Amino acid sequence: MFRHTNPWQNFLAVFALSDLRSDYVSSSIDELDHEVVNDEVLIATISARFHDKLGSLGIEITSSQSLVHLCGCVDTRQIKARAERIARDTSGVRSVRNRLVVRVAKAEQLTCMPKES
Repeated sequence: MFRHTNPWQNFLAVFALSDLRSDYVSSSIDELDHEVVNDEVLIATISARFHDKLGSLGIEITSSQSLVHLCGCVDTRQIKARAERIARDTSGVRSVRNRLVVRVAKAEQLTCMPKES
């Protein structure tokens, strides 16, 4: 399982694995490598889609056998739901475990203070 929050790390990892693929002789190793590459492709694709649609949120994305896990903190429930929807709508994803946590606003951010003249 690979863990990258930076889309470029995922992109480079996918190409590094694809270069190594030609060195494998055993079909069982090749099948395992294919599964790992697919998970890496999913992570890279979801990371890129998050970056395009949500900006840089620092969401940790992991995948194992096309089961995607989302971890981290977001500002609103809407962002949490949208991130899950983006991940689910990605081709090749079998299931999404959304472990994103919505940050609680601090009390001083919620109060409206009149401007001093």
